[in-house]
Amino acid sequence: MKKKLFVIILFVLFFWVFSLEREEVLGTVCGDYCGDGICFSSTSADLYQCSNKICSGPTYYPSLPCAPASDPIIPCCSQGSYATSCSDIQCAEGNLPTSNLYCCDPCDSSCQTCTPPACPSTQTPNENHCGIASTQFCSNPKNECGDSCPNSIRHCYPKGECTECTKTCPDNYRLEPTTCNPTGPINCEWRTRCSNERDNCQTTTYQCYPIGTCRDCNVVPPPGYHLPTPGEITLCPLGTARCNRYTECGVYCNEKTAPAYEDEPSVVPGSPTNPRITINGYTYFLSTSTHTRVRKPLPGTQPDNSVTIGASQPSLTPGTYRNPRYDFLVENYGLNEEWKDTVGNCYGVVGEDFCVVESTPDTVNFKGQAKVANQILKEGATGYFATRFTTSNKCDHGIKRSVYIEPKYKVDYLPLVETVEITGDPVVKGCNAGRYTGLQANNPLTITITGSDPDGVSDINGLSLWLVKRGVGDLSNDLNQVVPMGPGDTHTNPNEVGMFFPFLSGGQTHLYKAINENAQNRLIGWGRDVPSSGGDLDPKVQSSQGLIIESATAIYTKTGSTVEVVVTLQFPNPATPGSIVGEYDIYVGFSDIFTFSRKSSADGGGVYLDSQNVKHSGQESWHFDFIKPVYQNAKLERVAGEQKLLDLFWTINEEGSDLKHTVVNVTTAKTDADEIKRIQPTTIPEEDFVTPQDLEDNKIGNIPVDSGWLHPINRNKRQTSMRINTQDTSAGTLKFFITAFDNACNYARTGEDGNDGIDPINYDRWMSTKGGIFYSIGSVDYRTKLLDPNNHFYNLGSELLATGANAIRDVLRFTDRDKNPAVAVGVTDTNEENKVNLYEALKREANISMNKKLKLITPSSGQYICDAPEGCYYKPGVGEDVGGTYSGKILIYSKDDIKITDDLKATSNNDAMFIFSEKNIIVNDGHATGGTDRIDAFLLAKERITIAQDAAVTENHDQVLLVGGLIAFGIGGESPAFVLQRNLGADNPLKPALIINYHPKYTKFAELFFDVDKSVHKREVGFKPL
Repeated sequence: MKKKLFVIILFVLFFWVFSLEREEVLGTVCGDYCGDGICFSSTSADLYQCSNKICSGPTYYPSLPCAPASDPIIPCCSQGSYATSCSDIQCAEGNLPTSNLYCCDPCDSSCQTCTPPACPSTQTPNENHCGIASTQFCSNPKNECGDSCPNSIRHCYPKGECTECTKTCPDNYRLEPTTCNPTGPINCEWRTRCSNERDNCQTTTYQCYPIGTCRDCNVVPPPGYHLPTPGEITLCPLGTARCNRYTECGVYCNEKTAPAYEDEPSVVPGSPTNPRITINGYTYFLSTSTHTRVRKPLPGTQPDNSVTIGASQPSLTPGTYRNPRYDFLVENYGLNEEWKDTVGNCYGVVGEDFCVVESTPDTVNFKGQAKVANQILKEGATGYFATRFTTSNKCDHGIKRSVYIEPKYKVDYLPLVETVEITGDPVVKGCNAGRYTGLQANNPLTITITGSDPDGVSDINGLSLWLVKRGVGDLSNDLNQVVPMGPGDTHTNPNEVGMFFPFLSGGQTHLYKAINENAQNRLIGWGRDVPSSGGDLDPKVQSSQGLIIESATAIYTKTGSTVEVVVTLQFPNPATPGSIVGEYDIYVGFSDIFTFSRKSSADGGGVYLDSQNVKHSGQESWHFDFIKPVYQNAKLERVAGEQKLLDLFWTINEEGSDLKHTVVNVTTAKTDADEIKRIQPTTIPEEDFVTPQDLEDNKIGNIPVDSGWLHPINRNKRQTSMRINTQDTSAGTLKFFITAFDNACNYARTGEDGNDGIDPINYDRWMSTKGGIFYSIGSVDYRTKLLDPNNHFYNLGSELLATGANAIRDVLRFTDRDKNPAVAVGVTDTNEENKVNLYEALKREANISMNKKLKLITPSSGQYICDAPEGCYYKPGVGEDVGGTYSGKILIYSKDDIKITDDLKATSNNDAMFIFSEKNIIVNDGHATGGTDRIDAFLLAKERITIAQDAAVTENHDQVLLVGGLIAFGIGGESPAFVLQRNLGADNPLKPALIINYHPKYTKFAELFFDVDKSVHKREVGFKPL
């Protein structure tokens, strides 16, 4: 081991020293440096072969010069092999030692193969379609390099079971036995299924039999057929005569066929059955012994098949005949046999008859040679038709005919309308409507109809009633048809209002309504508007626009040969968008068991109505008008510059009919009213003077006129007027009412049904509160009014009108509740019971606010300016007046009287002022301008608030407008706590002396001055909540 380590070290040293001293480049002459057969690279430690003193390589050599000294040249080894040790040769992977002590050669990687075992006896190594059955293998040894070699394999395939061989015979022989002798034995070898090998499979032996030659036979026809004779022909489908042919060995050859003729099957048919006539969809089966009643066909132009006759085929065996045909010979006699003639005359007397022979259909149109069905089948007409059935022989041209039958008919007589009477109550408030129906006049309207029937009144089963607008409605296309009837919804044309009342037991009826409101304005049916959930029938008649008739009912009575029907029509009041207007004709007609009847199931079923019997009633036209007159611009005005002259103006629009009367009433509650006079227009002088009375409401507008005038009709211009002189009237309230009647006595009164009202005129002084607060412990005699022409409701929005007395005189009460103030009378509310506590609470909170948070200001030149968000206050001195303008939120507070001597106006709607006096507040600017003094403030006084005269009593006074509120507590002072001294004189009927308008900002800004008690004061003092 030490020797090896030494040698390795020595070689490394040698190699290193040699490399330092000698540097060779490939391709150079070896020279002295490769005498030992080794070259060195200048760039690597690889060894190169020196040959002919030229270096090439690399060639690997033993890593150590172990050769004897006598052999300095080290023999070369094969490229890629070398010894790694002199004493123990170790070769690189994939190499083996050689005979050369110092070299290694590559090993042999090839493998030796073995022979796998043979296949089992039931298998073969030959590949076939049955697939691999097994695999045989053997293991091969490793190769020289020590690598494992793959196994040797042999695939084995199944031979398969033995399968039967196919037996074959020579031509004209077969395997199946015949009556002839067979051939000798024939062998058939079986083989394996997969390998097709004999492999000990069995052998089958068989024989073949001769077939022989075919022989002839005689054909035989089937039952009902025969072989034709020479020259015979047939129209029937041919049959086939047959026989089978066989060989002499008994083998079937084929079938022999020949034509066979069918035996003739037809017989003489029976007569037709079920003779019938169908008229407008109704079928009637006719008797051959008596006349059968049938309906009258619809009039007018009708299709040819609207009436047909027919019969049913007699019983025959199917397939035994050809060409079934019908013969119809129609003999129409007309009314009272006017057209009776010789049977079989196919023209008749006037072309009423016709014949149809050999008709394939069993039904033919009923149409004479020169007349159509509805000209022949008149009411009461009779006739018959002869009909028979014919057939052709099935197999030849022979014909067989039945016996004729003669069914008979008689046409129904339609019921007759004898009388029509229209009645009602035409008078409304003294107005007579005549032949008009309005909202009240002739409403309900009663129509009484009587009638009879030549066939007997028992046939009559209903009544049709139509209201047809003249010049617009047209029934010509609606009456000449049969339409269905049912329970469904209806829409009736308002120009053609159709009703049908079918008779029930006990004189009662139902109501059917015409369904004729459509694009074509055609009657398409009748309905009853039965609710889907059941319940009573709807007696209303309506269009798509709305209700036409509120209730349509009828009762009937049959007495002897007459029937009477009373129809009651209640029209809607008030009118609806569907209400009819205009001149209408009335059509009526009775139905009978033919014109109103149910179809048989064969005809499709259902109930239908034939309205051909509906005719004009013979009555004069009737007018309908449910539209009230409409007022516009009705007003009462004071004549300019005059105190006693009043002008009454109005305009009337009337769409339904013309105006008939106009009544003007004037009323007053004053018992000792003064006489007034109509100036224009004037008719009879003594009728111009009227003393106003307190009329009951139901007497206003009545004819003859009480407390008023019958105004002449201005027919060319609907706008008219009247001038009245009030003469000595100096107190009380005058109310004017105008009532207009149209021809249907529909009337409209000013102030009702949305018509312009006429403001009453009150000659007393008055004041108005609009959203304000007013309370008095004593009587209140300031009457609220309407301010014309703007029609402001001066009650509107008042927080409170209250008094401890029994009444507030003449406070207006509007129909709409939200236009009225809250009114309390005959009570002492908390304003009175707790007024000291309330006043003291307000005073306390005001002083706290002034001491703690409000800013003190000083007015300058009539201007009160507050720029503090929390509010300001000012205390005027004794005798200091208040007036001017202000901005911000300000409290004026004084222990003494406060006198407002000028307008007091807010700069903007966001500004507010409260004036609080521990004594009195007086409003008096001392001069009148003929206009309005304005105070934008909320006034609160412990004792009294006075709206004083601003001029002498003989002079004009200004109106006062207070925008805010006014509360006088009346504590310790004179009564009443509020005094209104302003008097507008002749303008009193037109202008309030005092207007108090509340502004909602005082609700919010009150918190700045009265703080925590604000909720109490909103209720009890009157700050209106938002």
